[in-house]
Amino acid sequence: AKGAEVHVEKELCFDRRLGFSSWKDWDNVWFRGKADVLIVNGDKLTVWDYKTGKVKPEPEQVKLMCAFAALYFPQAQTFDGKLLFLKHDRVEPCFEKPITRAELKPILKDTLAQVARMQQAVDCETFVAKKSGLCRNYCGVTTCPHCGG
Repeated sequence: AKGAEVHVEKELCFDRRLGFSSWKDWDNVWFRGKADVLIVNGDKLTVWDYKTGKVKPEPEQVKLMCAFAALYFPQAQTFDGKLLFLKHDRVEPCFEKPITRAELKPILKDTLAQVARMQQAVDCETFVAKKSGLCRNYCGVTTCPHCGG
């Protein structure tokens, strides 16, 4: 659309207090993410996330990108997202309808709570075993009950 800002591989980087940071500011950067395509058109922001594998609609990453992009673009009031499955020539919407800035707050709050739990695990060196698709081929912790050998 005329007048829209289009950002490709937009780096979204923040410190612990959600202040802006840079991609390689290793001592301060707390969150780093790249939006494949980010479009700002007036007060509407849209995130496109390219997928090259199986069609597996998982909109959580796009929701998180919208939440962090909202910090970069304060003029944006409504947010939308699309998953583009390149090998399958398919587009999946992430939301039934565009969401508001207020609807992004719980996403950010949940993410911050999850990160706090991770930080506590690191600080206490206590890591709960959790089964993952990576267990069998990639995890080197052979004492874990989920280890594939």
